[in-house]
Amino acid sequence: MNDYQFIKEFTNITVASICKKLGIRSCNVFNGQTTDENYRKVKKEIIRELLILMIQNKPEDMVTLALYDEVIMKLEKENKMLKEMI
Repeated sequence: MNDYQFIKEFTNITVASICKKLGIRSCNVFNGQTTDENYRKVKKEIIRELLILMIQNKPEDMVTLALYDEVIMKLEKENKMLKEMI
C-alpha cells in the first residue's frame, strides 16, 4: 500500500461509519447520549480499524491485531468479574 492509498483509506474511517457498522446511532454518540457500553464498542472498533489499516500498510504486523483482540477479551473478562464482585 502506498502513502496515497493509506491516506485515502484513513479518511474512510469515521465515527459515523463505525456506528453504522455497529448498529449504534451516531447522533447519540456525538451528543453524549449513549451508554458507556456503546462508547466502549465504538472506541474498540476505531482502534481495530486503525490497526487493520496499519497492517495493510505493513503486513508483518498481523500479530499486533491478534494481540489487541486477545488483550481486549481479557480486559472485558476482568471488568465483568470486577462488576460481579461489587
